[in-house]
Amino acid sequence: MLRHLISDTHEWMNKIPTVPTYYLAKPQPRK
Repeated sequence: MLRHLISDTHEWMNKIPTVPTYYLAKPQPRK
């Protein structure tokens, strides 16, 4: 199941590079 999720994310990165960038740029209030 996890592998499928990773594969899906990989496809998302290929199609929409804005998604991972948005997550990375998003500030994390909890640390």
